[in-house]
Amino acid sequence: MIKMYPGVQDIYEDRKVDAGLLKAVGLACTYDPETGLATRKPLTAVLDPKNDESFENVKSIDVKAFDVYITGVAEIEAGDFAKVVKPAVENYFLERDLFIRGLSVDNEKKNLISKNHIISVVNRISISVKASFETAVIKFDNNEVINYYLDNGYLSKLGSLYINGVAY
Repeated sequence: MIKMYPGVQDIYEDRKVDAGLLKAVGLACTYDPETGLATRKPLTAVLDPKNDESFENVKSIDVKAFDVYITGVAEIEAGDFAKVVKPAVENYFLERDLFIRGLSVDNEKKNLISKNHIISVVNRISISVKASFETAVIKFDNNEVINYYLDNGYLSKLGSLYINGVAY
């Protein structure tokens, strides 16, 4: 059992927390907050097997970056389109979340990154600005993604956004 913890984006860049917070989480899992006593030793044995408060099994999440390529943008300048579509695409990736059976709500799975989802996001924006586009493609490690499920311990973010072959 390894526990993963994301941080608040406004405080921790890319939602990766620092060692101080990870230690605080480990201590909170060890000590009873009401008595201050270390009454949770069975859990501590898993989180801190060396029993030196290093909590080597308490880890921060990691973030995977996905590139998005939008092609065939018309009826609007590509740079202007980038200004309105980029925040929506960034939010899409930031809203993806871990799914842990038993802890997450089954009907609210957000661990899937999908080409169809991105096309939908881009389509909503293009309709609002009276533009059109041919398609949108997601790439991870230079491989096209149709459906990608985030592994435990991972969140996502927008890497680079390309519109008609130009990075924005």
